[in-house]
Amino acid sequence: PIDLRHGFDIAVRTVKVLLLSDIYYDPSLSKDALVWLEPARALGVIASLIIGLRLLAAGIGTRISDWFYRTFIWGHHVIIGSGPAAQEYAAAHNRMFKGRAIHLTEERLPTAQRLATFERRGLLKSQLGHAGARRARRIIVDEGDDADTWQTAQVASSFSPKADVLAHITDPWIRDRLSRDRSNTQRPTPRLAPFSYAGGAARQVMLAHPPYLLAQALGAGAQHIVIVGFGQVGQELAREFIVTCVTPGAAKMMVTVVDAE
Repeated sequence: PIDLRHGFDIAVRTVKVLLLSDIYYDPSLSKDALVWLEPARALGVIASLIIGLRLLAAGIGTRISDWFYRTFIWGHHVIIGSGPAAQEYAAAHNRMFKGRAIHLTEERLPTAQRLATFERRGLLKSQLGHAGARRARRIIVDEGDDADTWQTAQVASSFSPKADVLAHITDPWIRDRLSRDRSNTQRPTPRLAPFSYAGGAARQVMLAHPPYLLAQALGAGAQHIVIVGFGQVGQELAREFIVTCVTPGAAKMMVTVVDAE
């Protein structure tokens, strides 16, 4: 039989072997002690392995998952930047497309279904290589600034000549100038093009509700549109109206803008 003092020593050794190390394991103790120490020793080894693997996964697991994600994808979308168009495209990607995408941005976020977020590190070409941009089908660029966006888009286009590179340019004058420069150059880059979410939205409105057809239906003597607010979409609406709604008839064109400024 085990006395109280000896039993307490066995219990303390068992806890130490389980939680700390098997240096507290003493095979010379009685068989009653080994009944407790052997399972504690085995469980301690298992716990140490689990903790070590978890720490290893926390240390390099992100890089390994990124490597697997980008290695086995082809024809994906690459989203570059933290501008509003990049954020909107990334947020709507899983709903709009069946393929996968990689978003290069300043902050890494957990992978959401078919969209992975990679943190931007190093030179731009290194970032593009990290995202597998050479195998991408489409590259969306929005750095939040038109000049930075176009510069990044040019690098991406030269790095991935087979991908469609779309640069979000908010300023309509700059966007038209870039489009004209592309068409006038002797060696244009056919897969690099500027675009604007605001311009696309304005064009959809004009296609759905053509002012000249509404004026004809109402028998009005003028095409008259009212724009409430004059942000990017409001400016694009006025521009689309002036560019696309010129008719050979006598109907005048009138724009009323209601804005705090």
